[in-house]
Amino acid sequence: MMTMTTPATSNAYYYISPSTDPYYNIALEDYLYRQLRPLDTIYMLWVNRPSVFMGRYQWAEAELDLDYLEEHDIALLRRTSGGGTVYHDLGNLNFTAIKNDHSGQGFDLKAFPTPIQRALAGRGVVVERSPRGDLRLNGYKVGGAAEAVNRSRMLYHICLLFDANLEELERILTVSPEVEARSRVASVRSQV
Repeated sequence: MMTMTTPATSNAYYYISPSTDPYYNIALEDYLYRQLRPLDTIYMLWVNRPSVFMGRYQWAEAELDLDYLEEHDIALLRRTSGGGTVYHDLGNLNFTAIKNDHSGQGFDLKAFPTPIQRALAGRGVVVERSPRGDLRLNGYKVGGAAEAVNRSRMLYHICLLFDANLEELERILTVSPEVEARSRVASVRSQV
């Protein structure tokens, strides 16, 4: 059963997923985005068991080691948004913001990661937004973001690395040099 809360002083709804099932979480995010349009602003926090999420324009063979995923029973999913391929595990925190645009002016993408930046700053961790939209700490990428827009509704999500298994991330997202496949939109590799 889904329970969403909204403070009396806000018109935003908040949801923390109790599941670590990546299939459940991506389906829930899509449901909140596409089906709950009357809710102007929704924030969702979620964590997944080991899994890989690809952007909508990517080709798996060009982005990751498919044999390794199969050998280790790691889920592979495609999300609605663009962006690059990312690795999730229990050491990542995923943040989704879904908003409607009633002004016709579009969305300010720089504003979407602001709640995350404020929350981290409150803990003494200052992260900066790069020109590409990801979050960086001392030059290292700690959060990769992607977005999608559908009929004046935006979905923005960011995968934050808190205590992710970086060796596993690197192993999965490394493609053999012999592979000649190319994604329509290739991931931009960054040091994490």
